[in-house]
Amino acid sequence: MTNYCDWSGLPEESRGARQWPIVPVEMLERSLDNLERIVTSDS
Repeated sequence: MTNYCDWSGLPEESRGARQWPIVPVEMLERSLDNLERIVTSDS
């Protein structure tokens, strides 16, 4: 899975002000679980 945004242009001082990753890992894991369920479903 790739990141949905390009954060490469974000200044270092702004990066330190934010918790990384921006999207909580639990939400990313749930998204992957949902995608797997969609892809592997019979319908």
